[in-house]
Amino acid sequence: MRASDDVVVRDAFGEAFAPRPEDVAAPFRYAPSRAIRPGTCVPAEGSAARSRFGGGALVFEIPLQDVRETPLVMEIRDGTERGRLELRL
Repeated sequence: MRASDDVVVRDAFGEAFAPRPEDVAAPFRYAPSRAIRPGTCVPAEGSAARSRFGGGALVFEIPLQDVRETPLVMEIRDGTERGRLELRL
């Protein structure tokens, strides 16, 4: 199994915003190309991202007017499966 590299945030009107990995320092950047073996997680145990805040960072640049129009929804796709998380800011 691999971590999904198909993640977007959608505003109330359906406009999609992609992550901006260039805005995250390398040790904290979400790395979707890593394989995930049973019993493991991303980021790896002992990594800088895991020890600082328990995860890899996905950074999105969303205009303020879009943030005010709720809901914002994060969509994560992996092949034919799709997960949706409503974001409360």
